[in-house]
Amino acid sequence: MKEYIITITESLSKNIIVEACNEEQAKQIAQSFYEKGKVILYPEECDIKVDFETQKNIS
Repeated sequence: MKEYIITITESLSKNIIVEACNEEQAKQIAQSFYEKGKVILYPEECDIKVDFETQKNIS
């Protein structure tokens, strides 16, 4: 048997509606909401994406 290092990456995503003058401002508003804790990504309320990547064979 060989040993492998596998990286498991789990990503959460959630759509929110933001009113803004343009896309850049909308992104800034969304980032501000997130940083201030006004938007929290709870796994049970989000879409979850999982990736498995082999880093290397270690044996």
